[in-house]
Amino acid sequence: MLMSFTHIVPWMQHILQHKDKLLIISTLCPPTIDVVKVNVDGSCIPPHSMGGGGFIRDTHGEWLRGFSKAFGQGNAYMAELFSIKHGIELAWSLGYRKVVCESDCLEAVEAITHSTLASMASPSVRDLLIDILLLLSRMWQTHLLCIPREANIVADRLETFGSHNVTREFIVPPSFVMEAFLHDLLALG
Repeated sequence: MLMSFTHIVPWMQHILQHKDKLLIISTLCPPTIDVVKVNVDGSCIPPHSMGGGGFIRDTHGEWLRGFSKAFGQGNAYMAELFSIKHGIELAWSLGYRKVVCESDCLEAVEAITHSTLASMASPSVRDLLIDILLLLSRMWQTHLLCIPREANIVADRLETFGSHNVTREFIVPPSFVMEAFLHDLLALG
């Protein structure tokens, strides 16, 4: 489903207002050779149950690993940050050293890419941002990008599973994301 024009205009205006921050917006495209792409999403369902999900794909768009994870009590913003952290930790633990991480949460991406925002955060969010920044500073190549929600459907479905207190890794795409994953593969060409 595409965004309607009335939804794109405010979104693009916001992006253009922040273009000086070098925030890169991506659409569905495979990573370049030797680079893996990690798509993540997080959410919070009443009463404050945080969860997240994501998956790693290779240069050809093929599934490498996925996850759904419960993060405990909190809010949607923290769930997005925890999802980013878990996704890049998973990529590191699997030995990938050239990683593009994509999230549809502009606020989380900006907080990480402009670390000065961490000083304005609550102590728990600040600690989480510091953990993410330490992960990103390891000896590897990483890029964090913000993408439209419509380009993050597979991660969104995995996140829903995590929000319901299910923590699991997936070596192959689970059946509940298969349609969206195949759609992504077709869109990648």
